[in-house]
Amino acid sequence: MSFPGRTGHRIRQRMQLLLVTLCLHAACAGVAAGGHEHASCAGSGHRLSLAAPTLEQPVEAASVAASEQAFVRVVVAGVVNPQRIPISFVVRFHARDGKAGYLGSFSLFPPDNPGTFIVATGGKLEAGGRVSITLVPLQPVPAMQVVSVCVGSVRFIR
Repeated sequence: MSFPGRTGHRIRQRMQLLLVTLCLHAACAGVAAGGHEHASCAGSGHRLSLAAPTLEQPVEAASVAASEQAFVRVVVAGVVNPQRIPISFVVRFHARDGKAGYLGSFSLFPPDNPGTFIVATGGKLEAGGRVSITLVPLQPVPAMQVVSVCVGSVRFIR
């Protein structure tokens, strides 16, 4: 585009400013929506973030004797935590009647390192209930800071 004279210069400046503003808005919207996607989370897995910190896994009646399952195995497949904020995960069992019980917790170390973790069930699992896994930051998180985790799978094992 070509605009003659001083008016043309102002129009070009305004268009550049508009373009920069739109790019910044799109980038900020992506960060606020958890725009850091892990390939390992695309298609399978569950994303936990500060905005949506909890994942619930039903305890199926088809599970072989739910109360005999000794552990909950959680695979953390990917982590976005550029500031390496210490994070922990709290694991609870929620019975069908609404009662909740603490099973345990685990932390990533270093705080941007994925891995596989087990939490003892203490024989508390019952068919028809659910297990929740909640992402908990262990220190205050600055505004607009991204902390996102991809949980690849949750399994009940003996």
